[in-house]
Amino acid sequence: MSKFQPQNSTESGSRLPVPLWKIIAIAVAAGVLCIVWLKKEIYHDQLARRVLTLEQKEDSLRNELRILTVEYQQLSEPARIEKAAREKLGMIFPNTACDTVWIPESSHSLDEDVKHNKTSEPSE
Repeated sequence: MSKFQPQNSTESGSRLPVPLWKIIAIAVAAGVLCIVWLKKEIYHDQLARRVLTLEQKEDSLRNELRILTVEYQQLSEPARIEKAAREKLGMIFPNTACDTVWIPESSHSLDEDVKHNKTSEPSE
């Protein structure tokens, strides 16, 4: 044999042809990896948008809570309630014994007394 012709093809440094099924398997695996990566990216983007939406809603609700808290504090001030009772309902704060209304205990209910406007002074 001549020294330029090797005895077998592996010693010569030439490559054996790669079987077609290996090429297809590598291509399919690469495709699957690409699809999985794309799905992950899409899911990540959807979650990021959802988080942003929820953070905006949280900010809006916190602002509304601040406004409602201030409004509640203003509306629940005793002086304001007393003024509204006096002006809108005609109520007065009882400060003497003559302003006290006594309702006698009887067999009929308090609702009936109020409906018929029945009140009397306490018996002495």
